[in-house]
Amino acid sequence: MNALGPLALYQAVKPLLEKSQAPNAIHSANKDLIAFAVHPGLVQTESGNKSARAMGLSQAPNSQRLGVDAILGLIDNAPRETTSGKFFNVMDGTEIPW
Repeated sequence: MNALGPLALYQAVKPLLEKSQAPNAIHSANKDLIAFAVHPGLVQTESGNKSARAMGLSQAPNSQRLGVDAILGLIDNAPRETTSGKFFNVMDGTEIPW
């Protein structure tokens, strides 16, 4: 699902993105769209909390709301020149090397 989910989503929203004045989607094949990958950090979900417990924490440090807000903030401020085609840690805004 990690590979097929984004593909299915892209296929479903591509017509809407093409009509948008500020689209955020596939980088290489579509010069008018912006696409980037995000690492949401350790978020308080079932799997996030399980991972946190494996690291000795009682729960993941980031709430789901914080994760969503960070991702939306990155999307809202994502110019193609400095964002598209890259991978970001949304919790601190740093670029993660591929």
